[in-house]
Amino acid sequence: AYELSRMLNQGEKIQFDENLRADLVKTFAEAKKDDPRVREYLALVLGRLREKSAVAALSEAVGDESNDVKIYSLWALGNIEDPTGGPAALSAISDPDPTVQRMAVGALSAMRYGPAKAALEGNLTNGNSALKYDSAVALARLKDEKAVSTLLDMMNLKATGGAGDEIIQSAKIAGIEGAGEMDNGALRAKVVELSKNDPDLKVREAAMDAIKRR
Repeated sequence: AYELSRMLNQGEKIQFDENLRADLVKTFAEAKKDDPRVREYLALVLGRLREKSAVAALSEAVGDESNDVKIYSLWALGNIEDPTGGPAALSAISDPDPTVQRMAVGALSAMRYGPAKAALEGNLTNGNSALKYDSAVALARLKDEKAVSTLLDMMNLKATGGAGDEIIQSAKIAGIEGAGEMDNGALRAKVVELSKNDPDLKVREAAMDAIKRR
């Protein structure tokens, strides 16, 4: 499982016929009592293969005892982008572990899962800024105007010259990407402003790319 995951991550070409894909899904489903790492690595493989036949097994694994299995299974569901995995990802938003919550939001965002709107809107007042920002981007992909204020806050963040500047840069770029999903004048104006004036080259480039895509 680890070796397959590593090979796929490095871009190596592997022939996965239908029988092998079916065996991978079966092994993942039956590995509940094995070392959790077996399920973690297999989830990575299934996610990278975008194996839709694994969605049911991955959805069930979102309720696993191991947080890491939950996280990798949610990542796989998000990579597969099949909305039938939406209910499992939505249930994980209320998980007590913040990392599981973020991965659930990421999966829902990738699926553009409409029934998650209310839960994502609830996260816009969450004290965990990373979770709040991820939820705003997910809502932007659902064309939800309630994301606008948070997206503007993300793009208005200022670098301080400290250790947290990479986090600020990442949040601003995510805000730009979210803004690009919506037809909103205030968001569009802010992206244009960043493309011209932001001191961070990567932020300016992200803003210019967003303008070109429109």
